[in-house]
Amino acid sequence: MIGIQEHKTALMIGVRSRRAYPNGIGETGLFDLLSIMKTRFQKAIRGMFTAGMALTTACGDKSAIKVVAPAIVKSGVPIKALPPLQASVVDAPIEYQVAPILRALNGAVPMKFGDIKQRIQSTTNKRQEFAFEATRTPFKMSLDGDNLTLSTVVTYQGRGWYHPAIGPTVSGGCGDDSIKPKIRVSATSNLKLTSKWQFTPHTKIQTIEPFTTTETDQ
Repeated sequence: MIGIQEHKTALMIGVRSRRAYPNGIGETGLFDLLSIMKTRFQKAIRGMFTAGMALTTACGDKSAIKVVAPAIVKSGVPIKALPPLQASVVDAPIEYQVAPILRALNGAVPMKFGDIKQRIQSTTNKRQEFAFEATRTPFKMSLDGDNLTLSTVVTYQGRGWYHPAIGPTVSGGCGDDSIKPKIRVSATSNLKLTSKWQFTPHTKIQTIEPFTTTETDQ
């Protein structure tokens, strides 16, 4: 009777706790309810065992009570343990917010590289010098499955100088202030998730090609 009374009390408390949340129990309310029911149920079990032991003692039985767990049975034959379960597979879509990434990249990578007026000494030949300048357009981003592609158009010009031991300096280059060749550059990164729910992107250059088929870009 003690166990039944305690168990009913737990159920009654659970009902009152549910009414205390007019907008639904929610995660916090459910946790409180389960904690109350667990505590009350444990008290009920202890009460039943206490009553049983008291009754046994009153009847003069001095032997210790031993509780034996029931054997696991499958098709009427006892087995030692349950067979191992296969790993569960969760198939769920993942959304990428690429707009913040694109803004961060455009802010981190300079729009202009180099200076055509600044000569750079070659590290392998002291007689050689070169200069370059390149300007890029804002990055464009596209997503195809797990592959994210970043592309831009680069306008550039370059020039080189060679100082022979005898004779005047020889120079040559491509592009000038009025006409500058352009190239299209794109890089692709694989964003597949690992088994530990992490990104390990592998990036490679996808294309480097003339922007047009005109003589200027060749």
